Amino acid sequence: MTPASFKQVIEATPTKALSEITIGELCSMSDYPNGLYFIFGGNLRQLQYVGKCTSRSFIERIPAHFDQRERAWFNTLPKKLTQNRQSYSAALGEALDFEIVLFGIRDREAACELERVFRYYYKPVLNTLRRFNNFDADATLDKLGNSALYSVQETVSL
Repeated sequence: MTPASFKQVIEATPTKALSEITIGELCSMSDYPNGLYFIFGGNLRQLQYVGKCTSRSFIERIPAHFDQRERAWFNTLPKKLTQNRQSYSAALGEALDFEIVLFGIRDREAACELERVFRYYYKPVLNTLRRFNNFDADATLDKLGNSALYSVQETVSL
């Protein structure tokens, strides 16, 4: 599987609005302690953000993006949206309308590396790309082996 074909899998996977996800659904990923999440939004259902859960679980990581305190540490989505044009509360509301796909991955290192690969190839709107100066995505995929992409495809999504 290539990054292009995996993107087709992601885009074909049913999404759920972030404002509608339940704690139970985030807990359903417990068999996969690590993973990736893909956030879509905008008029064209454009990929907005690719993130990973490696040091924290999905149940901890996803809600942290929506801290109502503007100066909170990890409220990434509203902070990035306010850089564009709007107030923090409006950005928070817009981010909650985005949709998400979760993919569990058992291997922590693979999750870390695949996040970088997917950010590199897909160039999500709200991700920062500055860490890719000397990054070779193809070499990273070769190192992980094709099985890493297949292991993501075979995991649970909402």
